[in-house]
Amino acid sequence: MKISFLKAHCGDSIHIEHKGHHVIIDGGPQCDELNAIIKDIIDKQEVIDLLVITHYDEDHILGIYKILKELSCSVSLKDVVKAVWFNATKLGLNGNNHYLSAQQAVGMAELLVKNDINWISLLKKKTKYNIDDTVWIEVLYGGEVYTPQPEGQFLSSARCDWMTSFKELEPFINDDVPDDSPTNSQSIILVLHDGERQILLSGDATPGKLYDALCQYIHDGNSNHFDLIKLPHHGSYRNITKEILNLVVCNDYIVSTNGNRFFHPDKKMFLKICNWGQRDKDEKIMFHMNYYDELFPLLNITDTEMSTYKFECDGKRNF
Repeated sequence: MKISFLKAHCGDSIHIEHKGHHVIIDGGPQCDELNAIIKDIIDKQEVIDLLVITHYDEDHILGIYKILKELSCSVSLKDVVKAVWFNATKLGLNGNNHYLSAQQAVGMAELLVKNDINWISLLKKKTKYNIDDTVWIEVLYGGEVYTPQPEGQFLSSARCDWMTSFKELEPFINDDVPDDSPTNSQSIILVLHDGERQILLSGDATPGKLYDALCQYIHDGNSNHFDLIKLPHHGSYRNITKEILNLVVCNDYIVSTNGNRFFHPDKKMFLKICNWGQRDKDEKIMFHMNYYDELFPLLNITDTEMSTYKFECDGKRNF
């Protein structure tokens, strides 16, 4: 099994491939790599076994919507996309769009209906999609049906902290202002199982939703050890908390963004994980970045800081 965190500008796009089977999770605001992958899938006469749209923020839905809309002019989407998890509702269609407030969500829903593709709107916890007997995806939190959002509301950090040293940021590491935005609260949370490996795919989940989902997952007897965690909301410090970090054990985290929106990831996020995160033995924390060459120089992280806080950064994005 191979999972790839694609270059999707400031957003998320994930491709899971296993023995000719394909799962796509989100499509960023634009993703040329995803476009090429889908064209290759069609050329090989394979299919997208499962498409997951975690929530309707533009940096997750717009790219895949544009790709599928363009494809629909030349191929039957129903022959390409076999299953869809998309927590929208068909009730908002046919002129009754107040149920689907975001333009991209409306467009995607209409595109699926037009191509006679059904989707699961309300995902229950513990819903599973089996790729085969050894690889499957499990729902920790299924999101919520879309509700209207006021226009002009954007979630961002109070300010960019990229020019501030870790030592100067230390006094400001806290969970006083967690993300509780309605759109991010709708984000689907998944775990990818590959044999004994567990990979947490958190979308843009708010810390309250993520903590509750993890508590239930661990309470059900599952391991709290994750081989990789995709950091929620592109590495925002408002989406990861001490409560969450005390629940899980993980050495490897991935940041999915090019940093061109809202100054994500926050350096305070790195500090939270280094200070509060549970790791195997005394090993270093690894922060993988799918735009490492572009992003890492902007963060102004020094070798001394990485040595002091026992972490490293690299550009690994295929696992």
